[in-house]
Amino acid sequence: MTDAWFPFYQGDFLRDTGDLSLNQNGAYVKLLFFYYASGNPLPSDQSGLYRIAGAQDDGERAAVDFVVSRFFVLRDGAYHQDRADREIAKRNDLHERHSNAGRKRWQKPSSSLAEAGYEPSMSQAYAKPQPQPQPQEEKRRATAPAAPVALVPVAIWLEFVEMRKKIRKPMTPKAVQLIHRELQRLKDAGHGPVEVLEQSIRNCWQDVFPVRGDRNNERAGGARSFDAARRESTDASIKRVAASYAGRTDASVTPLPARPGRDGDAHVRPGASGSPAAKVKEGDPASVGDHEAHADDCQSV
Repeated sequence: MTDAWFPFYQGDFLRDTGDLSLNQNGAYVKLLFFYYASGNPLPSDQSGLYRIAGAQDDGERAAVDFVVSRFFVLRDGAYHQDRADREIAKRNDLHERHSNAGRKRWQKPSSSLAEAGYEPSMSQAYAKPQPQPQPQEEKRRATAPAAPVALVPVAIWLEFVEMRKKIRKPMTPKAVQLIHRELQRLKDAGHGPVEVLEQSIRNCWQDVFPVRGDRNNERAGGARSFDAARRESTDASIKRVAASYAGRTDASVTPLPARPGRDGDAHVRPGASGSPAAKVKEGDPASVGDHEAHADDCQSV
C-alpha cells in the first residue's frame, strides 16, 4: 500500500548521515522517499536505482552506489532497510486497525434489518441521533412552579414566573406559597388577581401589591389603593409642618446664652430674642408671608 506520510526522526538521520556529501545525502533521501511511498523495498538493478535517485552523471551515480551499499541490504531480490521495514509494518498495522474499527461502527444493522439484507449508508452510519426539540410552551409549563389556577390563568402565571427569572429572582417553593396566599388576600380585599399579576409583570416587581389607582374599589368601600394612602400621608405631613411654622412666635424661641467674643462683646444667635435682624412679631406681614411661602413649598413636594 502507499501512504502520504512516513515518520522522520531527524536526530537519527543526522547521526547516521553526518559524514555524507551533498550528493550522497540527496540520493539517500530520494531513495527513502520512494521506499516509504511505495511501501516496497528498492529494486536490485542499478539502472532502476539511478532513475529513482535522478542520477545524471558519474558523480551522482557513484553517490547512489555508496548509499545503497551502506544503508541497504540485498535480500530476496531487492534492497531492504530494516528501519524502513519496521516503520512500514507499524503503519500498515495501524491502518488496518482503524479500518476494522470504522467497518464495525457503520456496518452494524439490527438483526431484523440484517436478515432483510439492509446495509446502512455512510451518512446513516456516522449520523448521531439528535434530541427532539421540545416546544417552548410545554417546556415552560414543565419547569414553572405550580400556578394558582383557581385565581389566575396559567398563561399569566407563566409570564410572572418568567419575569422573576429575568430579574434574577426565581421563586422557591416557599415563595410560591406566599404569593398564592397574598393573591388570595388581595382578591378578598377587592383586587383582581389578574390585574395584580399584570401590574407586577409590567413594573418588574418580584412581589404582588394592590392595584394602583383602583377607583372602583375605593368607591365600593374596599381597601385603599396605594396612591390614595400615599396622598393622605403626604397631606397630613404638609399640614403638620404648616401648623408648626404658623404657631411659632418670639416667646417660643429660647435664646442661647451669650458668650464673650474676642473683643469682649457678646455673640447673639441669629434669630434669637433680642436680635433686631431676626425678630418675628405676631401679625407682622413679612413673617406671615414667609410662613405661607414655606408651606407652599412643602405642598409642592
